[in-house]
Amino acid sequence: MKKMYVYTAVIGLTISLAACNTDNEANGDSTPSESASDQEHETNEVDTEPEAELDETEEAETENGEETEESNDTNETDEAGETDTDNEAEKVAGNYLIEVDFKANEAEEYETVFGLTRTTDDLTYEERIIQSLRANDPSHDELLTEMELEVEGDILNLHYDSDNLIYSLAQMPGSDFMSAISNTGQMFGLSEGHFYDNGEQRVRLGEIQIDSGITEFSPVAPTRGYYYFEVAEGEGPYFIRGSDTEERVQDDNEELLSFAETIEEMATVAEQDHYESVMYEGLMVEEASLTDDVATVQYTVESEGTEEERIRFEQGVQLTAIEFSAKELRLVNNTEGMTSVFPLQE
Repeated sequence: MKKMYVYTAVIGLTISLAACNTDNEANGDSTPSESASDQEHETNEVDTEPEAELDETEEAETENGEETEESNDTNETDEAGETDTDNEAEKVAGNYLIEVDFKANEAEEYETVFGLTRTTDDLTYEERIIQSLRANDPSHDELLTEMELEVEGDILNLHYDSDNLIYSLAQMPGSDFMSAISNTGQMFGLSEGHFYDNGEQRVRLGEIQIDSGITEFSPVAPTRGYYYFEVAEGEGPYFIRGSDTEERVQDDNEELLSFAETIEEMATVAEQDHYESVMYEGLMVEEASLTDDVATVQYTVESEGTEEERIRFEQGVQLTAIEFSAKELRLVNNTEGMTSVFPLQE
């Protein structure tokens, strides 16, 4: 009996434990392995959400970075174009013509002088050169009008027939004739003149005898800048080159002055007997530069100056910019907030 009771008790206990386990499963209680799996799954879900947030943050930072770069580019553009933004720009109409003449100074010595005018006529580059050359012809019988002139690149071709040109010895052109051609050609970027006498390349004009028929267009001496040359009332304005003055045209290393250095030299000249600065009293040059063939002079004015003084300033600086082969000159009046744009070389 005792044995049977023991066996019966053991069997009953086993059945009770099994029933408890079954109840636990039915109530949703997980096993230890299931709990670990669930915890790992929950951990992965928690870890995944910050990664998504990080991606969104990186995208936001990238977008902000692109906006910042674009903003910086805009700021750089604004800074680079600060002059144009702040000042009202006005393009001066027409293209320039060059006048070359010979005027006596107070010592009765003749100087080569230059003048500049603007024309609104619809002229080509070649037509402006030819018109300037013929207007500057110092020969008595307008020899250049009798010649056939043409421009090829930076070469001026001059065709004539000496057999058909009848001049007295007094009328035959001399050095002034060649000087007028050379100086006019230089101001339009020409390098040489090629003369053809009845098809043969040579020069036979009075005292001018050039077997090769080629003459170079270059200054007689190193030069930089232009200075106002005083003439009789009602004439001009005329200007002389820096090489014909006592002003500096080279630095200490005998290198020609830069555009900025030239403008500075032109602004600081003391009035001489027969020439003076093109910068009038009250005008202060702040900065000058030559970048990408665009010459820029920024200045302020304490007084407006007379119309004649303003014209001298504008024309003198235009001639200087042409000397440096600038395609455009920008005169920036920072006092009045105005920029005047002068088209130059083509």
